[in-house]
Amino acid sequence: MKFIEATCEQCGNCLVECPYLKLSRESAKEAIIHMIETRTESESLKNCIGCAYCDSICPTHSNPSELIREITVKNISKQGLPRFYFISEEVPVNSATIAMQLETATKEKNLKEYLNPPKSEEMFYLGCSLSYIQTDLLNTKLLEGLPKIGGAKYCCGGIATMFGDEEINIKGKSLLDEFNQLGVKKFIMFCPGCLGMMKGVYSNLIPEFKNSIEFQTFSQYLIEKYHKDEIQFTTKIKERITFHDPCAWIGLDDEVYSAPRELLEILGYDVVEMKHNRKMTLCCGSSVSDSNKEIYNEISGMRIAEAEEINAKLMAVSCTGCLSLAKPARERNIETYHMLELAQIAIGEKPPHRTIELRENYKKLIEKTVKANPDLLKDKVRIKNGKIQPI
Repeated sequence: MKFIEATCEQCGNCLVECPYLKLSRESAKEAIIHMIETRTESESLKNCIGCAYCDSICPTHSNPSELIREITVKNISKQGLPRFYFISEEVPVNSATIAMQLETATKEKNLKEYLNPPKSEEMFYLGCSLSYIQTDLLNTKLLEGLPKIGGAKYCCGGIATMFGDEEINIKGKSLLDEFNQLGVKKFIMFCPGCLGMMKGVYSNLIPEFKNSIEFQTFSQYLIEKYHKDEIQFTTKIKERITFHDPCAWIGLDDEVYSAPRELLEILGYDVVEMKHNRKMTLCCGSSVSDSNKEIYNEISGMRIAEAEEINAKLMAVSCTGCLSLAKPARERNIETYHMLELAQIAIGEKPPHRTIELRENYKKLIEKTVKANPDLLKDKVRIKNGKIQPI
């Protein structure tokens, strides 16, 4: 997507109605005009968390988040980002692979499989979190029968969006070459961020990407298997549950939003909706959970409050990043489950439900490692011509 300046009315509505910025109409208009005319950041947007809610509420569908991204790309291309955040084989110790220090033997064994999948027309695309951090979620019979592909080599390349369309094209075509060599025609996706990259970014910029591979969420996959009588959900739990939509899905088709709700109903749950849902979802706040605790507490608190308002006993998520809601939600008597865990329970499995523990251990490991090696965050790099380069 691109920011459509020709249709933007500079009304400021996108920023006035942002749940987090809380700008006045005058300040919002000034910020939009400033960004359009100067292509530089506005001080009013210093607390923008990049959730793209503004795209959902823009009355002219001008994609204001893309204007913000354009400015961000301009700045980051010059300043770079800490090498630690680049999930790539070029960066052996990064924000994903660092988790290899936890439960190392098991992860090493599994990664050999994920990095060397056999040729297959269908595969489970794991994403980096399931490959390295929330690895418990993969221990289920539900994922038998198809190869799993994951690890840093096959990272979706989301960070490329911070360096412009040229770098996105290079990364997308590189991944497509890998996928074509493996004969892949269809991926079952777990990470909403990865799905957003594959279906919402690469498929829009690279025609052959869109024409070569079909992408299906794991909720859609399980529903399909259920209707073919290939999966039996025998354990029904009639609890009141709400589904938290990830902001990474904003801009994708309606079917992506409908599938988890349909699956929850199949599993026997009483599904209730929060005030902000589907394309009007609120962010979980995970993007600032470490960098700005005050803003994170406000954002996550807003989301949990909406679940409380409808008396939800459980909250379901499909994004491991959104599991950042789990701990504060539990403190307010709402238990948070990943959709895969709920499906496991429904077939009679007993998932360990360690999502909070794994997240906390991972965060502590990063804090300890960065404290011992401060250069991990000081060493700035950028992507140029598809390669990671020092600034």
